[in-house]
Amino acid sequence: MKIRPALILMAACVLAQGAWAGIRCGSKLIDVGDFSAYVLRQCGEPQSRQVVSGAVGADSPLVEQWVYDFGTSKPLRVLTFVGGRLQRIEDGGRPR
Repeated sequence: MKIRPALILMAACVLAQGAWAGIRCGSKLIDVGDFSAYVLRQCGEPQSRQVVSGAVGADSPLVEQWVYDFGTSKPLRVLTFVGGRLQRIEDGGRPR
């Protein structure tokens, strides 16, 4: 039995969807490596912002966590920025 390349490509795309950690803000995709200014422009102001470490002008980069709430049917999304670039996107669960 021959497996067609298109079938293999389609299966790879379906499997890769689960591994992608980006988020959608309107029609724009937000992913690791994006600048904080871009995320703010596309997604708006987060529900909360917290400086985890560092400070503006310090030797170590500023580390911030932003929390977005995209509705009660979706998990909170926690975005971690290091030096103004998105480093991690995590599910934050739902508040009770």
